Formats: sequence, structure tokens, C-alpha cells
Amino acid sequence: MSMTRRKLLAYLGIGSAGIALAACQPKVVEKVVEKVVKETVVVEKEVEKIVKETVVVEKEVAAAAGEVVEIRCTHSWPAELWPRQEQFDDTFNEEHPNIKVVGENVVWGDYVPKLTAGAAAGTMPDLMYCQYAWAQNFIVGRTVISLQPYLNNDPEFWGEEDFNPESLKSYLFKGDLYFIPYDEGPTNMIYYNKRIFDEVGYPYPHSDKDWTYEDMLLAAKELTFGEGNERVWGWNGIPSMGGNLNMDYLATWGGRFWSDPCETESFVHEKEAVECLTWWAAFRLEHKVSPTPAEAETVPGNPFGFGRIAMMRGASWDNRWIHANLKDPYDIAHAYIGPNGKRSSSSMGSGYGITKDTPHREQCWEYLRNYLSTEGQIFVWAAPGVGSTTRWSAYPAYFASPLAPESAEVFMEALQDYAKHEILDSPNGYEITQTANPIWDLALLGELSVQEVCDQISEAVKPVMAKNAQWCEDAGLIE
Repeated sequence: MSMTRRKLLAYLGIGSAGIALAACQPKVVEKVVEKVVKETVVVEKEVEKIVKETVVVEKEVAAAAGEVVEIRCTHSWPAELWPRQEQFDDTFNEEHPNIKVVGENVVWGDYVPKLTAGAAAGTMPDLMYCQYAWAQNFIVGRTVISLQPYLNNDPEFWGEEDFNPESLKSYLFKGDLYFIPYDEGPTNMIYYNKRIFDEVGYPYPHSDKDWTYEDMLLAAKELTFGEGNERVWGWNGIPSMGGNLNMDYLATWGGRFWSDPCETESFVHEKEAVECLTWWAAFRLEHKVSPTPAEAETVPGNPFGFGRIAMMRGASWDNRWIHANLKDPYDIAHAYIGPNGKRSSSSMGSGYGITKDTPHREQCWEYLRNYLSTEGQIFVWAAPGVGSTTRWSAYPAYFASPLAPESAEVFMEALQDYAKHEILDSPNGYEITQTANPIWDLALLGELSVQEVCDQISEAVKPVMAKNAQWCEDAGLIE
């Protein structure tokens, strides 16, 4: 165990015997490169080329004894999480005197434009954060390098069985992993406000029985009351045409929006999808148990965080802002059971990769293997209650966090039992959503029927989805 790992655990009060830990000692660069070349010459010419280029760069930039190599890493953290990031980097720098990591926190809305411009101008950082929805564009654009040679030759770090397998899907191209995910969370959990339930005298979700979708609607009706500024809605979580639509909503009805994994065809106009979306649109149009956008804007803050929503569909990472804002007691519960008798949820997350132009690939890998080790994930995400780590071994620390919800184990159970990474993550996924959402809004406004809207959506996204065909073949998603 390196001193960095001991210090991180010491900060958290966790002993080395308390958690099964992956070793984190660096490999000798020359040995790693030699082994990678021997393996990839036979297996994959494209990887062989990348490794050969890496050998040249390493020889050119090999640091002299005592020389400090500076590497830059971009993030996009909320302000309250940045001190934790700085503490990790300070600890890493202290224990790696020949490496200095400089973190840069970029505002979320500016992140993709900034990194895209940097890739074109040759001013990319050495390491970069990446959300699932952007990954394939950065990979196809050759902005980042394959991490597979490092993973193949670092079994102490890459205990693949410790990573949630669903978390890897958005970052693969031709079988190689280009980003290592740090989080993967279920998105179809039920957050509920205990105060509102107690005031109405209604049983908490699944406490009396396993709730079906019909039970959930009945509860939403009973938990909707009041007028004006005293209005409380029973549910918040009407579907949009976003990346979670397939698994959070349509799957248990037997429907789909896009074909997975290639996203080349729309099925949202078909019977099962239309029935599902009609049922959900009624939450707002008929039952009045969900706020309209105009009604939500009358609340000075997020309606659930302000105590005006009894239940909401949420992801594991929503707990961070809920805990910081909601004054009422709350908890989480599993997804409801759908018409097919099963639960369903999408899962999604983000990761980190090494950019192609960095002359310091080995130093970058040393940082990643520390940052995304069990201890790194515990320190940065699990212990602060952010949760949804990709390593199963980090979850006990999350469950023990005072910031985690009472039933935090539900997140891990969902990931292991029914949450799937079937999400819009193709290079054109964002355009699919942007094309479909304005049309879907017409149904939520009651201006067109759900069937009419779904027919229009399938036609509108057809040329967008067609652009994914070549990517699907290039990525090795079809034989």
C-alpha cells in the first residue's frame, strides 16, 4: 500500500484491514511498453500503432532525476465538491514528488465547448473528465487514447470484477476502453418526503407491499393536495425524450424509443411505447399530480428540495443536492413494478481519460490508477455521500457516510438486479434528444395526441439516427 493510500484512509478514519483494497504500486514503464507491443502486434494493429507512438513519446520526455512533470486535469464539479478534489490532488502531489497535478474546474455548460475548442487548437489538458453522453464523440475524434494497454498490464489496478460492468459500456470502442468510469448510478429510484407521507397518513413506498405502477399513481393522487403556494404534488418525474427513456419508462411496457446499442431506428410510435407515454402524460394533463413547468417555476427552488413534492423519480447522485436543500426527512426506495411484472432503470455515469497530445502518458496513468482506485473512489465520492461509485468495493464507505440516505443500499441493489446502461450515448444521441423533445412537449401541452406526437418523432429523428450506422459498424457494435 502506498503512502498516498494510507493517508487518504487516515483522513477518513478507515483502516487498511476494513476494506479489501487493490494494490496501487506503479509499474516500470519499459517493462509495460515491451509487453504491450508483444501482445498488440498480433491482436490489434490500431492499438499497436498507438503503443509505438507512446514508446517514442516516453523516450522523448523521460524526466530527468529530480525533475517535476506537471500534468493538467480538467473536471466539472459543483463548487462544494471542489475542496475535496483539491485535497486529493495535494495528497497525490505530496506523495509523488516528481509529478505535479494541476486541477482545473470548468463550469458544466462551458465544458464541452471548451474541450472541443482545445482539441482543435492543440491545447487540451493531459487528463479530462467526460460524461457518458460525450464519450463517443471524443473517442471518434481521436481526442483521447485507448487505456487498454495500461489496463491489460496493470492487474493490481484493473480488478475488472470490482467494476460494475454496466459502467464501462459508453467508453468502449472496438473492445478497448478509452475512459475509466468513476460513477454509475441508477436513475429510476423513488425519493420520498417522509413528512408529507406522515401528514397524509400514507404508507411509505414498498413498506406495505411491493408497489406496482398503479399503486404509485394511486399514492400520487392521495398525496396531492392544497392550492396556490400551499400546493403539494404527489409525483415529479414526467418522461422526456432523453437518454433514460428506454429503461426508466418504456421497458416495463415492452416498448423502446431507440434500437440499442446502435441507435439507428426509432420505435417510439409503436403501440407499447404510445401506451406507456399516454399513461405518463395523464399525470399532468388528467390527474394533475405532477406540476407543469409554469407551476414548478412558482416554487422558490426545486419543488422536491423545497418540500412541495411527495415523491420524485431520481438518480443516486440527486441525493447530494437533496440532502443540502430539503429540510424534511426523506429516503429512497426501489423503482415501482411495471406492467410486465418487473422493475427497470437505466444507469449512467462519467469517467476520466488521457488525451492524445499529452507528452506525459505514464504520469497521467499513475494519477488515474490512484484517483480511480478503491481508496480514491472512497475519498472523493463514497465518503462524502456522493455515492454511485463504479467499484463495488467502495460502496461500504458510502453506506457508512452520514450524508447517504437511510436506505442507501437500494442504489447498489438496483445496479446489481435491474439497472441497465441502455442509454442514448451514440455520437448523435444529443441531437436525437434535441430533435424529439420539442415535439414531445406538444403532447404534454395537450395540443396533440401522444400517438400523433410519437409518429412525428419517429419521422423527425430518422435522418439523425441514420448517421449512427457508420459509427455502429466502426465501433464494433455489430458483426
